[in-house]
Amino acid sequence: MTITEAIEAAYGEDWDKVKNYVDANGWFNCRTRKPIEIDMMMKDFNKYELKQELINGQIETYLRPTLLKGIENNNGWISVNDKMPTEIGMYFIVNNEGEVTIELAIKITEYYNHKVFYHIEFMNNDKITHWQPIIKPKPPIYLYETENSFTGINILD
Repeated sequence: MTITEAIEAAYGEDWDKVKNYVDANGWFNCRTRKPIEIDMMMKDFNKYELKQELINGQIETYLRPTLLKGIENNNGWISVNDKMPTEIGMYFIVNNEGEVTIELAIKITEYYNHKVFYHIEFMNNDKITHWQPIIKPKPPIYLYETENSFTGINILD
């Protein structure tokens, strides 16, 4: 599915009403339509997110389906056609069937004309379409106390 197809699918039955007023990231500029049409589109407000910007002294209001949240960076997924990892390691990958798995990226050494060239490739790269780094999560801000872990003073004794 292309970005355009994803935007069209997110708008669903409203697409024909808004397609000429939607930008590349799926934002619909409300100023371009009659209020009655916007009200019809907003019949289920929870399906849309709202953004306002100050442009040339005027507030512009934009809407888009919440399904498109994260479309600007494809939810962190990087196309293998745009960029490959620069370090050896494990990465989340998406294959051409849409399955998410973990794959090892390895260093490939090539020799050409008495020169050495290095690049990073995935072990099973023929079916991989997108990747993203596996980032170590931040530690919890607090931990739940259990009977065995709490060492405070018991004020009931």
